[in-house]
Amino acid sequence: MGELIISPTLTKGNMAGGKQNESTSGNRERVSRSRFEQDVIRLDAPPWYLKPDRHERDTGDAFKFFNVPYNAGVCKVSWPDGPKGKLEFDWS
Repeated sequence: MGELIISPTLTKGNMAGGKQNESTSGNRERVSRSRFEQDVIRLDAPPWYLKPDRHERDTGDAFKFFNVPYNAGVCKVSWPDGPKGKLEFDWS
């Protein structure tokens, strides 16, 4: 007689709002925004793409715009209290 081989299914089950464990667009936006802000406000050093003192010296602007992926929008990061001050995030 032959062996009976049972393999697990790799399909997701259906739920009321879509597939099971499927990320929603609102969740992706929220996570992308939160992660972006966490990356920018690291305590040890700012990321390479945002050096407030260098950006202000080169452009004269105390802000910088970033396009964040997954439809999270455009974030204006500003530092009204100077390059070493607190950063502010304005999402649009």
